[in-house]
Amino acid sequence: MIENFKKQLDKNLKDLIKLSLIPGYSGIGAKELCKVEEHAGGPLPHIYKEFLITCGKEPSVYFKEASIDLYPDLLELKDVFEEANSEAENPVTLESDVFLIGEYSGEQFWYFKMSDGSDPAVYFLSIWDNHTYKEDDHLSNFLLSISGVRA
Repeated sequence: MIENFKKQLDKNLKDLIKLSLIPGYSGIGAKELCKVEEHAGGPLPHIYKEFLITCGKEPSVYFKEASIDLYPDLLELKDVFEEANSEAENPVTLESDVFLIGEYSGEQFWYFKMSDGSDPAVYFLSIWDNHTYKEDDHLSNFLLSISGVRA
């Protein structure tokens, strides 16, 4: 999956433009990628870097509807999580290598673990009922699915 990810992502995004679901897309540059990795506390998985470089910059209404945050909003996800978690009846403790990639309603979050390699699993977490499950075994598959195609 990794070797075909960028090609499939580009195709999906072009299809979204043809369907008028997005007007266009833009990726982040090297300087912004450094900021994200600094925020993450280390190098991001290869797949996530390719996603950000291809289409990881605001604004993209499409990805907002899919509850995935883009640059620079993704840099604020930890603060959103911490605020919601501080109000939760049973606060959640995240592992130190968790990187949040999206949220919905300030109480549901998607993340991967930085230590899980170049194409890590994606997890869903609901703070209010302290429920976590694996959304997908591969970040590449998850990102392709929200851009139109699940491999």
